[in-house]
Amino acid sequence: MICKKCGQEVNREDAFCANCKEPIKHNLIGRVLEPLKQMPLRNWLCVIILFLALIVAGWLLLYSFRPGPYSSKTVTITYVQDGRNTVFFYNDKLLEGTFSGNMLHESTSMYGDLLVFLTEQDELYMVNKKGLYLISNNVAAYRMASYGGGVAYVNSEGELFRFTCKNKKTKQIDTDVLENHISVSSGGDTIAYLKKEADSEVMYCFTGKKAERYAQDRIPIAVSDGLKHLYMVDGSMNLYYASGGKQTEVFRNVANTFAFDNDFSDVLFYADSGSYLFRGGKEAVLVSEAMVNLVCSTELASYSSPLLFSMDTKIVSYGIRSFANKFYEDNNQSLHYVGGKYQSSLIDTLVSAPLVNDKGNRVYYMKDSHLISSSAKGKTSVLAEEVIAFTMTGDGRYLYYTDRNAALWGKRGKLRAKKIADTVSSVRQSGRDYVFYTVPENETNDLYVIRGVSKPKCLCENVGTFSAAAGSAYYEQDGVYYFSNGNSKFKKIYAKAK
Repeated sequence: MICKKCGQEVNREDAFCANCKEPIKHNLIGRVLEPLKQMPLRNWLCVIILFLALIVAGWLLLYSFRPGPYSSKTVTITYVQDGRNTVFFYNDKLLEGTFSGNMLHESTSMYGDLLVFLTEQDELYMVNKKGLYLISNNVAAYRMASYGGGVAYVNSEGELFRFTCKNKKTKQIDTDVLENHISVSSGGDTIAYLKKEADSEVMYCFTGKKAERYAQDRIPIAVSDGLKHLYMVDGSMNLYYASGGKQTEVFRNVANTFAFDNDFSDVLFYADSGSYLFRGGKEAVLVSEAMVNLVCSTELASYSSPLLFSMDTKIVSYGIRSFANKFYEDNNQSLHYVGGKYQSSLIDTLVSAPLVNDKGNRVYYMKDSHLISSSAKGKTSVLAEEVIAFTMTGDGRYLYYTDRNAALWGKRGKLRAKKIADTVSSVRQSGRDYVFYTVPENETNDLYVIRGVSKPKCLCENVGTFSAAAGSAYYEQDGVYYFSNGNSKFKKIYAKAK
């Protein structure tokens, strides 16, 4: 065997040339692999397990730093009135089509990627990433599926239609339909409604192919995809639940206020004696002797951005996954927790502004100017004193609060709070990751963004009012509108005609 570098002969078993010390690659690799060939099977299994563990650890590390659902799924549909015309934006994209007139009723899908509205001329429009689309010019009432799959609407002649948002197809379902009692499932494939028959009103259900008579003297409240869950009331406001064709009475004399989770398996409703929680197949459980409001995290709840900005921003995040293991605040400012087995317990009284992390196991609230944290088991701890207001990122990892001196602080978990800015004018939490705030500077405001408690970044100077939603921010100056998708610089997206 000849060395390729010096040309001297070498032994086939040598790892290096005896003359020039050049490695003999074939033999060197063989020597390295030889111990592995002789390795026992048990040792091989240990190596494989260690290798798989490293892969899983790397995946978890990457997963923990991936963008949250606000930056990957949730979008913002925004509109600006320019004279009589209204123009629409999908994040920073100016959409095709303008609308002239006034909006009377608006609905937004769970991910914020679809806007449906009714006009004063009885026109029904849809706005998605492709632009503005007229659904019908003769609509008396409509209901949109919460995930944006479809819209059910009734015209002035009492004809019921289903509009599929994806393929823009319209199908007539029935006639002589009452416009005030239409329920649509979250996916849009099932519709429950009332129809006139002789001197009575009959409830029908449409499940994708045909409409069938369901019950008499019942008013639909909510229906799920495939008619899996159905809630109804009668003329005396007695609540009924139906599943698999079987009806059961849930409660008598309920108030006309209901809240549902996203698959309609749980319902929160009110009666004269208090607030109750119900899951199909179980009994209604008393949550509080007063009226209560559901408290859940920014990620799980639907919300709209503040209406202090000249651009009307509509954004809705994920639907509420489940009412079990959730916190409730009643109208006496008492905070409750309802566990997985529907046991209700009192956490604290005289609370304000409660927020819950996305796991639903910890609540943050204000009391006597103190910022307090409580677990699902009711164990509380004071996080900060002399607090004016606070907010939280959608994933619940970071808290931000302002003190009585208008200083902004950030805090993660059990770590000590860190001062972010000495004086702030306004603070807006924007989705899962970002928080925007303004700092007064020479009679104007500078706009900053921060992610976590890292170093803030100044995005723009001389800002008046601004709006923040879904990890993005907008502001207007002299009729010109600007957009930033988080921590990037603002760019001009529209200018009003002068």
